[in-house]
Amino acid sequence: MINCCIANLNFTFCYVSKLMHHQLQKYITSEKGDIIISTEIVDNLDFPKEEAKYHSKYYDIYEINNEIIQVQKFEDGSFIGIIIYRINSATILLTKENLGQKEYVLSEYAFMYFILNKQDAILIHSSSFKYLDKGILLIASSGVGKSTHARLWKEHVGIEQINDDKNIIINENNTLYIYGNPWSGKYLIDENKKIKLTNFVFIHRSENNSVKNITKKEEFLLLIPHITNSSFMYSREKWNNMTNKLIEINGCILNCNISYDAVDKLKEYLEAN
Repeated sequence: MINCCIANLNFTFCYVSKLMHHQLQKYITSEKGDIIISTEIVDNLDFPKEEAKYHSKYYDIYEINNEIIQVQKFEDGSFIGIIIYRINSATILLTKENLGQKEYVLSEYAFMYFILNKQDAILIHSSSFKYLDKGILLIASSGVGKSTHARLWKEHVGIEQINDDKNIIINENNTLYIYGNPWSGKYLIDENKKIKLTNFVFIHRSENNSVKNITKKEEFLLLIPHITNSSFMYSREKWNNMTNKLIEINGCILNCNISYDAVDKLKEYLEAN
């Protein structure tokens, strides 16, 4: 059991895997959690017999006896596990195969459920870092190179990375901030830091390196596919308010190859914007 403060909320995690133990270390606090997320190992997963209220490729959501039940699936349709949500707690049910990977995935969902319900927040699939006084999100589809580009920045400029995969954005007093969290993709790069969000950089592959300004409409259309849109986690009104706030942030397209010259082109742009 570990008490953690993540994105201004206090959690108690009762975990079972070494991976979760490792990832939570940077977020430990002496304060007892207001929210409890616990994992239980079961022999078999007992699925609800009722019809799902929400259905997607990756999960089914049920509402039964004042509980929300999430049945989570891999891309191939096989089952990861079950999360049972209550007012201030969540129970993760897993079988023992591939325990660390499955607990890591489902604990992220449980964590985000409470963050999105209790904070004015949103989750963006991106890699974040701090440069000067700026909080930068590198945004691209999986495999395009946002983590690679963040690594080039770290090698060439020496920036501080905040989270390499899943970035929590919280609206505090009408200002957006990036918060670090333990769920940071396959490279597990994250820091318990907070930085003001100032720039979106949408990465496109190209033989030549250049930075292009974009309109707010273009920014919105580029951003939306990378925002978590799990409707059972928070209201449509909150989602709309946050996306309206997000497009106030300066956005650009970085057409780039994998080189330090790409870093220099973006660095020059960020210093001027």
